[in-house]
Amino acid sequence: MAMKFVPKTTDYELSPYTGLTRESWIEATEYVIDGIFKNIKSFDDPVVMPRIETEITYPHKNSPPGLYEVEKRASAFEGLARSFFFGSVLLCNKPDYEVNGYKLADYYRKQILRSATPGDPLYVGNYEELQKISGTTDLYRPFQQTVETCALVIGLWIAKEAVWDKYSKEEKDIIAAFLSSFGHANTV
Repeated sequence: MAMKFVPKTTDYELSPYTGLTRESWIEATEYVIDGIFKNIKSFDDPVVMPRIETEITYPHKNSPPGLYEVEKRASAFEGLARSFFFGSVLLCNKPDYEVNGYKLADYYRKQILRSATPGDPLYVGNYEELQKISGTTDLYRPFQQTVETCALVIGLWIAKEAVWDKYSKEEKDIIAAFLSSFGHANTV
């Protein structure tokens, strides 16, 4: 049985073609976030969606070990950053939103910091480290993580009060150093 989003709140006078209102979009965001987090078993787990295909999407099963590691990190970071696009909007409107029995803001605060903290098992790696891991000497080699850092910054700005403002100065410095690495490297 296929699931689909059906808004509970509509107003066809305000929005004659779709009936969608601000509340409808918040409902849609809740629907997406709740769907994503059905796949997150634990507060400590990264946002990685189940998959059955390994030929087209990364990490590619036949990638050389260094590239496979970069792709594996990209997959986890992409899940975090892109789900945070939705999550940040939800947190801006509902800062105490809960999913899977915990606060969404707490989950993102922890996961974002972990992805930016060297030595953490979920650390994404900065640009220079990804170059070393992948074995590239190409100074212009782009990485998927670059795009995701942009998404992360947008989310941090949108959910500033619920996420960014809750970090200590030391935690903000860790995240800023991580972002700076990509901000001063090649993009496509």
